[in-house]
Amino acid sequence: MNITNDNSTDCDLSYLYRTGDHKISFDNGHILIKCPSLVAKVTDHLLDVMVRKGLTKQRVPDLVRLHQYVDYSLQLERDGKIKKASEIMDNPDTGLSSYFLQLIGKIRETIGIDFFHANYPTFRFHFPVPTHKNFITEDGRSLWIHNDVMIGQPPEAVNCWVALTDCKKTNTLYISNLDGSLKILREFCSHYNLSEDEYYSSRFKFKDLMEKDRSFYEVVYRHCKPRIFEKGDVLMFDSRCLHGPVENTEINTRLSIDFRIITCTDLDRVKKYPNPELRARFLFNVRKLKGSSLQIPIGSQT
Repeated sequence: MNITNDNSTDCDLSYLYRTGDHKISFDNGHILIKCPSLVAKVTDHLLDVMVRKGLTKQRVPDLVRLHQYVDYSLQLERDGKIKKASEIMDNPDTGLSSYFLQLIGKIRETIGIDFFHANYPTFRFHFPVPTHKNFITEDGRSLWIHNDVMIGQPPEAVNCWVALTDCKKTNTLYISNLDGSLKILREFCSHYNLSEDEYYSSRFKFKDLMEKDRSFYEVVYRHCKPRIFEKGDVLMFDSRCLHGPVENTEINTRLSIDFRIITCTDLDRVKKYPNPELRARFLFNVRKLKGSSLQIPIGSQT
């Protein structure tokens, strides 16, 4: 499969260029913010929270050795469910919620725009254990790459990913810039002749194409490269950017948190989507994104 540099295709792919009205200035799809001191405080508190929630039996020396203290069964991916370790951390802790709001404030200060956000982030544990059998080929190729629009998130939303440990090689995030992602997405969507509605639920079609077409897989990973992060790095990226992990073959655990934000103007855009089923699905995700207690822009809060 050849990825071309032009927009030529037999089907209308204009939906790939829907960006919303957020006016956030990305560097080819990405923004990097440094928050090392805040994340250090998060980590210190997190080590105690893990004991209270029963994820570990004792306070561990540091997060990169977490796999030595967490039951092996909690480290593995599960069919159709989030990893058990992440599920254990899903219930909010008051202290972590406070630090999360401080982080939200740093982002608001950086981009200068009011937005809605989730009440609480998702914790992503990337333990050095075998990946799930459904997401690796017989010859060891990882199939986790996706973007969040494929899984029903509104394209107007912006992804935020925070490194709680140093990340590199196979325990980091693989991610493409926006230009590379759009080239791949054009080829993918035209290959299946996807309509706009079909694209918004195409995550497993993308996985299948990577698995079945070796040349397409190689193009994806030519653009999706492992990015080196230091503890405290906050990556914001366009929701169209392809990203994902690979099997962690390092000796360290990687821990990150992620969440999404959406501006007030873009929330209004989502409410006006013409397709009622699509609108309902997007608004369901936006309601989860906003959080039950957040009804006004973060920039307006005291």
